[in-house]
Amino acid sequence: MDSEEFQPVLQWLRRQAVRESVAKIAPPGSHFWHHLDRLIWGFLRFAICVPRDCPTIAEALERLSPWPVATILVSAGTYHESVVIDKPVELVGRAQVTLKGISSQPVAAVRGVGASLYNLSLEGGVEVEGAEGAEGGRLLLKDCALSLQGVTAKGSARATLQDCAVTCCQRTACILRDEAVVKLNRCSFESNLGVCISARERASVTTCECTLQRNAAPVMQFRDDATAEVRSSCLRSNKGCGVLIRGKAKASIESCELRGHKMAAVSFQHSASGTLRGNVMQENDGAVVLLSGEASVLVENNTLTNNGKSAPVIEFRSASGTVRAKVAGKREDSQNQLTHKLAYISGQTGEEWVDVDEQGKILRNKTGETNIPYTLQQPMRAGHADDGEGGTLNGASLARGTRRCVIAVRDTAQATIRDNQIEKNDGYGILISEQAFPIVERNRLSACRCAAIHMDGSSSAKIVENSFYDNHAAGIDVRGEASPTIEDNTFRGHKLPAIKAAEKSACVIRGNRLSENPGHALVVSDSARPHVERNFMEAGRTPAMLIQSPHGSYLANEEVERSSAGQSRSKRRWEPDTESTDPAQHDKKVAKAYILLLSIYFFILIDGQLVIPNVLLDGCINILLYYHIVI
Repeated sequence: MDSEEFQPVLQWLRRQAVRESVAKIAPPGSHFWHHLDRLIWGFLRFAICVPRDCPTIAEALERLSPWPVATILVSAGTYHESVVIDKPVELVGRAQVTLKGISSQPVAAVRGVGASLYNLSLEGGVEVEGAEGAEGGRLLLKDCALSLQGVTAKGSARATLQDCAVTCCQRTACILRDEAVVKLNRCSFESNLGVCISARERASVTTCECTLQRNAAPVMQFRDDATAEVRSSCLRSNKGCGVLIRGKAKASIESCELRGHKMAAVSFQHSASGTLRGNVMQENDGAVVLLSGEASVLVENNTLTNNGKSAPVIEFRSASGTVRAKVAGKREDSQNQLTHKLAYISGQTGEEWVDVDEQGKILRNKTGETNIPYTLQQPMRAGHADDGEGGTLNGASLARGTRRCVIAVRDTAQATIRDNQIEKNDGYGILISEQAFPIVERNRLSACRCAAIHMDGSSSAKIVENSFYDNHAAGIDVRGEASPTIEDNTFRGHKLPAIKAAEKSACVIRGNRLSENPGHALVVSDSARPHVERNFMEAGRTPAMLIQSPHGSYLANEEVERSSAGQSRSKRRWEPDTESTDPAQHDKKVAKAYILLLSIYFFILIDGQLVIPNVLLDGCINILLYYHIVI
């Protein structure tokens, strides 16, 4: 901002005199006074230059009257002071201006209406406060850099941050309490050790077009009765959660990019509610969306791809012996070419950035060593009891530490999961457990390494009109005592069962189309008791319905079985063929066959009569009694 726009102190004194004269003509509060306020007083702004007119910012503030709005121009330099702003003022840095707070006090404490800070570097934090229930402090921060401490808004405060950078804060960077309202536009948060944005009680925050990356703790945390809107923002490579919503807080997250988080990208807990709409979520390690407690969330029209990918593992010979490391990250480094971050698994400890030639499989530059050949090892895979990175994934288990799923719904959470694209994820697509009751409709789930939808507990989800394509495991895997309704879905290209019902589950499978699946279309095992009605099933393995449970009901399902020559045979059945793999049942079959063979062998024709020796007869009866076979 050009200093020529502002008048020197002498001109200010003249304007003050004019103001006092006009005030005598137009008493404050009169109609004429309001007219002059709109037309004239806006032109009576004046400026004080620091240190030209006043040596410190605090002294410049003391010289200001409560009205009209004044401007303090601060020349380049570093100023060690903490100021209280209780007058309408614009504090403008003319060049590189750094303000450092004294002791533990904030750099600026805003108590009045209409304070604006431009082009300043603030080390020590800014606090804006207003009396609860009354008009409080008003603050605008524009083109400012904040470090060490951020912004605290309390009471009925109102604050707006535009084009600001918040870095290296030791604690929470932006705190909202009471009934404070904060808007953040085009701001960046990077390398902060604490939470970036925290709202609690009845506070409200709006975040638009912001970038939050490489932060340590949860990036955003909303709790109590706070409300939040997060729009068109980018959250990348953060070590904690992306957005954590707890208590009864409400959050709307729309059109954002969430990428590279080590923990959940978005987590709704307790009785939180909100909307996830139109976001792109990629390359996250943990559960991308985690819904727990009594949360109620709409998850709609999001793209969730390439999450839970296994980290590449390399092995090489070093001076210390054989070393294994995973490639934890990549970056551009035109100066030193240290482009790959290695996290050591064995042989060495810690992490370091190295120069890697991926095509030639050579570590060109590592601490103390160069040109070391390496080999690629089996990557860390999801789906094992221990995934190699400190997390577990036991199918339906959602205990602390569970990783590698796109959307997890647990406890008694309710969610509508609609019109999402879930593709090429290493873990599960959707995990539903305990008593959760989500509605899953019109989603596309493809190329998931684990089951596209896995259900457990006593959940009773409604899974309707979804498309399942080319998943490496089952399309839908139902276990425990879950009782979902699976209706009008399309399944294609599954080598393992397209639908699997096991344990004590009791699902309704109605009106689905299961076609071009190399494996069985439906497998029912254990004590599952599904109701299977009006489905079309085409499978590469016969039968299309493999039933290994004596329970369940089957009504008017059409099966198409293809031969090796490509010919197909269609049949419509009320009851499918039952095939048992229970060991006890197998032993009974063997016993029956054994008895029959022995009987035929030892039958003796005596005096024209067929007689069974007593020893054989006794042995057969004992075998029959042992296996409880009813003749």
